[in-house]
Amino acid sequence: MSLFVNLIFSFLGPRTLATFCEGCRKPTETQERLLKHIITKNGETAFGKVHGFSNIGSFEHFQRRVPITSYEELKPYIEARLHGEPNQLTAERPVFFATTSGTTGAPKYIPVTQLKILSDAHLVGRNGTGPSAI
Repeated sequence: MSLFVNLIFSFLGPRTLATFCEGCRKPTETQERLLKHIITKNGETAFGKVHGFSNIGSFEHFQRRVPITSYEELKPYIEARLHGEPNQLTAERPVFFATTSGTTGAPKYIPVTQLKILSDAHLVGRNGTGPSAI
């Protein structure tokens, strides 16, 4: 790691640096731990139930159970949430829906949760927390 990055993390705190470095030493384990956290937290959502989140125990199993999905396939979940139905894609209530026109020009709504906002803030080192692994 560069001297500059070490200096930044030294300023943000030794615990943050240690957590970040540990995650870097074991990236696969760190990512699998994050995936398990997301699956567990969202197991009771409509999407989680359809894809059997409660029976997923590994990354490979996740790949088999949750196919690559287009916006159109997610749209019913998003529309249900827009109409007030909770626990569609995430257990956490969206703070807002970002909109994009996409390539077709039709608006697309992307649910943004508080955890997503905080996660992005951590990645750029806001709030003095720096990156962290779950």
